[in-house]
Amino acid sequence: MNTAQMLMDQIDNAGLLFNVTESPVHTDFGVIAGKKAIINANNNEAMGIVSSRYKVVSNQEIFEKFCAGIEASDIDSTGATVKVLSTPTKSRSIVDFQFPAVNIQPDGDESKTALSITALNSYDGTTRYMTKAGGLRMKCLNGQILGKVVGSYSSLHTDSLDVSESAQRVIGMIQEFNNAKDYFNTLMARTLNPVTQTEVMCEFLKLDMSGDYDKNKRYQKLLDLHNSYQKEMGPTAYCLYNALTDFVSHNSSRSEDSAAINQANNRNRLEKLINSNKAFA
Repeated sequence: MNTAQMLMDQIDNAGLLFNVTESPVHTDFGVIAGKKAIINANNNEAMGIVSSRYKVVSNQEIFEKFCAGIEASDIDSTGATVKVLSTPTKSRSIVDFQFPAVNIQPDGDESKTALSITALNSYDGTTRYMTKAGGLRMKCLNGQILGKVVGSYSSLHTDSLDVSESAQRVIGMIQEFNNAKDYFNTLMARTLNPVTQTEVMCEFLKLDMSGDYDKNKRYQKLLDLHNSYQKEMGPTAYCLYNALTDFVSHNSSRSEDSAAINQANNRNRLEKLINSNKAFA
C-alpha cells in the first residue's frame, strides 16, 4: 500500500469522507437570497448555512490531493498516523498528519520533535481552509506551532481556493521543517526574566496583570506547566514555548460540540502570539 492510500484509509476510518450537496435555504416566507445550506449527503443533515458565493470543497477532494502531495515528497512515512478532531456533524475538522520518522532534536532537549502537518477544513463558513507544518514533541506529545518558520497555505472558501496549489505547498513545508531546529536552538539560548514570562502568559490568556490574574485557574494550570518544563529547560523562551504548546495541545473542551472549535481557535491565537511577541522572535 502506498503512502497516500495508507493516509486516506485512516481519514476514511475517521468518517470524514462523505459526499456533500447544496440546498437553498427555505423559511416560511420563502427562500433566503444569497444563502445556501451545506448538506452531508450520507445522512441529509445540514452542516452549515453559508453565502451563495461560498466555494464548497469536499474533504475527499482536499485530502486526496493533500496525501498525493505528501507521497510526491518522498517523505519517510514509517509509522505515520492521522489524528482527527471534528465537530459532531463534521462541519469542521482538524486533521493532524504525524511522521515520527521525520524528526529533529534541538540542542539541550532530551526529546525529539517529529514532523506534523495540519489541515483544517470546514463546511460551515467559520474558518478558512488551512494547511500548516508544525512539530510533535515526542516526550509530551505537544503540538509545536512553528509560526513564520515554516510556510503554510490559507484561503477563504472562494474561487481563489486552489487545492492543487495547497498540495504543492506541502512539499515546501516538509523541506522547511529542518529550519525549526535552528529556531528551537535560538529559543533555548534565550533566557527570560520572571516578569516577561508572566507578561507572555497573561497576553495569551487575555488576563489583566493589574488584576488578580494569579488566581485564574487557567493561569495556574499554565504556570504549573511552565514550572515543570523549567526544571528541564531552565528559564528559557523554549521552556515558555513548550508550556504554551502543551497547554493548547491538551486543553480540550469538556463539550464534544466545541472541542474542535476551541482547539482551532487556541492554535490560531498561539500562532499569532508566537509571530508577534519579541520573546519568540
